[in-house]
Amino acid sequence: MSITAIICEFNPFHNGHQKIIQKAKELTPENDILCLMSGNIVERGEIAILEKSMRAKLAILGGADIVLELPQIYASSVAEVFAKGSISILSKIKNVTHLMFGSEIGSIEKLQQAQELTSIEDPNFQVMIKELLSAGNSYPKALSQAINQYHKGIIDESIFTSPNNILGLEYLKYLKYSKSKIIPLTTLRLVDENIFKSATEIRKSVISINTFNNNTQLETANSKAENKTSLNAIKTSTQLPLPQKDFFELKNFMPTCTYDVAKEFSNEEKICETLFALVKYEILTSPQSLYNAMEVTEGIENRIEKAIESATNYTDFIHQIKSKRYTMSKIKRILIATLLHRTKELETQSYSNIDYVKVLAVRRQKKHLLALTSTLNFIVRFSDFDKLHENSKAYLQMDKTADWLFQITNNRTSTKIQHHNLLIV
Repeated sequence: MSITAIICEFNPFHNGHQKIIQKAKELTPENDILCLMSGNIVERGEIAILEKSMRAKLAILGGADIVLELPQIYASSVAEVFAKGSISILSKIKNVTHLMFGSEIGSIEKLQQAQELTSIEDPNFQVMIKELLSAGNSYPKALSQAINQYHKGIIDESIFTSPNNILGLEYLKYLKYSKSKIIPLTTLRLVDENIFKSATEIRKSVISINTFNNNTQLETANSKAENKTSLNAIKTSTQLPLPQKDFFELKNFMPTCTYDVAKEFSNEEKICETLFALVKYEILTSPQSLYNAMEVTEGIENRIEKAIESATNYTDFIHQIKSKRYTMSKIKRILIATLLHRTKELETQSYSNIDYVKVLAVRRQKKHLLALTSTLNFIVRFSDFDKLHENSKAYLQMDKTADWLFQITNNRTSTKIQHHNLLIV
C-alpha cells in the first residue's frame, strides 16, 4: 500500500486543488491520496474560511482518500516551519512514497536546481542577505536578490518570490535535510480566468460580497428606523429589503460540492472585529504572550504595543505595524501566535515531542488507510488521546485553542466543541 501525499489548506477547496489531486492520480495511479491539511487557522495567520471538518469532507468528495490534520504549531507558521513540520509528519508515515504540490514554475528539475543554489555556506552570502533585509526587503525578496548577485543572475528571481514556489523549495530542502526517500512531484498551477482562481482571489471575492451584504443590511436597518420616526410612517408601505449578493459569481471556480456550502463561508469583517478584541485583551493583560510568540524579533513587539493603543480596528492595527520588512502575513501570524501561546521553544521541541496526527476524514471504501504503518499515533476516536505522551499535551491544547478561536470568531452558539470527530465520506 503506497501513498501520494498532498500538503494543503484547501481554504477553500477549488478547481485548482481538484486538478492537483487528479494529477497526483495520473502520475501515481497505484497510490492512494493522502491530504495533510491545516486545521482551523491557516499559514497566513487567518481563521479558515470553512471549518476544518467541512474542508476535509470537500477534499474527499474532490478525490482524496484520507485527510489528516497538520498540527497547529506548524499550520499557522512561516513557510519554513510549515514545510519542515509537514515533512516531519509525512516522513513518519512509512507508506508515503511521493509528495505532490502545485507550483508557479511547474518543473521539479528547476525547483531542485534553485534549491541547490540556496545551499550556500559562504559567510559573504549571509552578509548579503542581512544587508538586503536591513534595506527593508522581505526575506524571500532578499534571498532571491542575494542568490542572483552571488550567482550573477543565472536563475529567474521569481522562483524565490512566488508563494507556491517558495513552499516547494522548503519541501525540497527538508526532504533533503531529513534524507527522506519520499519522491517530490510538482504540477503547474493553471491560470485560466474562466475556471481557475487562486484561494486568495476567491477569499477576496468572498470578502467583497460579504462587505456588500453587510452594508446593505445596515442601510435597510437604518431605513426602517427612519420610517418608524417619520410623521408619514403610517402612510408609507413596508419597505422591501435591499437586494443581497450571493456567491454565484464564484461558481465556475470551484467544484459543486464547495459551491453548495458557500453560504457557510466565514465573514471576514465580523471575524476581524472579534479577533481585535481578543488580541487587544491578550496583549494588554499578558504582554509576555506577545514577547514569547514565534517570529517576534527585531523589536516588532514595540510597534505592536504602540499600535494597540491607537488602532480603531483589526485592519487599522495591522496597517500601523506593517512596513517593508514586516509583511501583513507575518504580523497576522504573530498575533495569532500570541493567542495560541505558540513559542519558538515549543516549535523547536515539536519535531521530537509530537507523537500524533488526527484523522479528519476518510473515504468509506478506504477505511483500511486508518491502519497505515507509522511511528505516529493516528487519532481516530476520543480514546486514542489516552495513548499519547505527556509531551504532546501542549500541542493538543494549541489545536483545541485554534478550534475555539474558529468557533468564537464565527459566533457559533454551541458551548461544546467536538475537538475530534472522524468523518467517513
